[in-house]
Amino acid sequence: MSTSWAPDETTAQLLNERYIFIGQFIGAFGYGVHLTLFIQCVHALFGRKFSRHSWAMLIFVCILFILGNIGNATSIFYAQKTFIDDRNYPGGPGAFFFEQSTQWSAVLCNSVYIVNTWFQDGLLLYRFWTIYSRNYYIVVIPALAFLTSLIMSAILIAVLCRPGNTFWTALSVKLAIPYWAISISMTVILTALIAGRLMFMRYRLKKLVGANSSMPYVTTTAMFVESRRRLFHQRHHFPRRLRPE
Repeated sequence: MSTSWAPDETTAQLLNERYIFIGQFIGAFGYGVHLTLFIQCVHALFGRKFSRHSWAMLIFVCILFILGNIGNATSIFYAQKTFIDDRNYPGGPGAFFFEQSTQWSAVLCNSVYIVNTWFQDGLLLYRFWTIYSRNYYIVVIPALAFLTSLIMSAILIAVLCRPGNTFWTALSVKLAIPYWAISISMTVILTALIAGRLMFMRYRLKKLVGANSSMPYVTTTAMFVESRRRLFHQRHHFPRRLRPE
């Protein structure tokens, strides 16, 4: 007869705790990707002559990395509280995770990740505006969506900082779902539009220089990499006659 060392919890409770535990590790994978990209960005910036734009980009990636570190550290600390320090909480770690998410570590973790998305969405919006020839008309709707998500997420942070409010209270859910829906939708749509623009520019450039040309801007990968350099430049690299009308 086998002996079980499982806690005295229901199957649903144990399943919920497994999901929380697995989610913690998935988040660690994301942090590893962030760390790798941060090192690559810093290495690329220090590998060329520094200018005002280079310093701006370096400060930007450092801000994102610092916020990511704070979010990851507080997430790990809250997981430690959930599964180790307070594992005898009534209802088990799963109940603690949801009911005690008003603790400072959980609030700070959620807040810094929300602020991080402000910078990321803002950069994506700026990139979209730059690649589309700095056309103010085409950026109106994305800018309004960004402003809406910014306001809603700021209110969400304020709500989460109030005692007794968690991500699972009715008011938080009403704010969080529209905020994430707008932010994720904007990311997907703007990324698709940027990719489409670059593909179209690639098509026009290949028609101009020839399909078999070895020019460095002909490949899609090279154009994506080059587009990053345009973020802080005040003028476009492509000749005016290559831009779509």
